Amino acid sequence: MAPPVGFPSSNPDAVELEIYRTQDKGYIVAQNRNNIVFKVRKSSNAFLLTDADNNPIYTLSKKIVSVHARWKVFKGDSIDPKDLLFRSAKSSAIQLTTELNVFSANKEAEVDPLDPEQVDYDFKIKETASRNNFAIYSGDSSTIVAKVKKLKSEESGNLKVTIYPDMDSAIVTVIIVILDQLKRIPFELPFWPIMAVGHMVVRAVLES
Repeated sequence: MAPPVGFPSSNPDAVELEIYRTQDKGYIVAQNRNNIVFKVRKSSNAFLLTDADNNPIYTLSKKIVSVHARWKVFKGDSIDPKDLLFRSAKSSAIQLTTELNVFSANKEAEVDPLDPEQVDYDFKIKETASRNNFAIYSGDSSTIVAKVKKLKSEESGNLKVTIYPDMDSAIVTVIIVILDQLKRIPFELPFWPIMAVGHMVVRAVLES
């Protein structure tokens, strides 16, 4: 399945990642526990997604006052409107289970601030009734492009993410960070990666 217009494509095969919170309120995304894929650093009301070598990929910016919990995502470390890639908003202001819609930048001008559902969205994120799992769907369809599961095992990360073929893993990571900020998902594990490789590695990762 081809990605929506304006969204990159990668991962010809399915990919499984684990996401950990860090002590500085950021995130580490890893494959096979010790192989860091992405880092997410927090600053004020924004987050910067980088690769393992700290090269900027996306900047996530939160709208401070918004009943629909709006976020914008820009290319690299920019917040210039010309670098806007996509935006997200809750499908309704009041929800029993979380639903989040993602729109590509070329639909920005069409969105009514009071009615995010009026525009065809590129992705929808739905929380299950158990509130332990989430699925990311392609548009208004039943096609799942990624799944997210909260974990409690000491051998794994806080979240396990399965990314289906032809879906970009950086985009999925950004969506999950936004979702986590909306949900404040409780994590029951020690911070990354104390269980795996010890405190010295944590310090090296956070200071790099």
